[in-house]
Amino acid sequence: MGGNFYNCPADFCGILTAQHALIKIKDNTYISFRLWTKSKYVNDIIELYPNSNIYIAGHSKGGNLAAFSSIYCKDSYKDKIKAVYCFDSPGFRKITINHDKFEMVKDKIINIIPKSCIIGLIFEPYAGKTIVCDSTVKGLRQHDAFSWMISKTKFIKVDDVTDGAKKFDASLKVM
Repeated sequence: MGGNFYNCPADFCGILTAQHALIKIKDNTYISFRLWTKSKYVNDIIELYPNSNIYIAGHSKGGNLAAFSSIYCKDSYKDKIKAVYCFDSPGFRKITINHDKFEMVKDKIINIIPKSCIIGLIFEPYAGKTIVCDSTVKGLRQHDAFSWMISKTKFIKVDDVTDGAKKFDASLKVM
């Protein structure tokens, strides 16, 4: 064991398509009990590849799990995590997160959201950095990361989310 990889990715899946949604509904009902197994997954990856830089990523619910697992993995392992990429992922309720543990990895968590973001604005975002990118489609269809615009190896960034996304976010905050 103890692989020789320099960079080691750990990824988490969200809902892939509408056809997978029914399968994921059951998964979502168990999410609060399964979150702890996700941080164990990251611990196991780090133990399996102790000489590697760990990059964690996920889209939608998968990004939420990626952030959670980085926050709640063993404190002694947090320095092995180089970055956590959350692609249009919901945040957490404030009471869910231990803020001391979050502070240890905050600057490693990068939230990448489309300009008409809806999913990525749900709950409180837990990221040290947020990148807003342009998209080839409008509205909720922007949740599909394949619609996000890139130039060679970088996202095409915009300054902020749309007014519509801001209004949606504000409406959620008053509930």
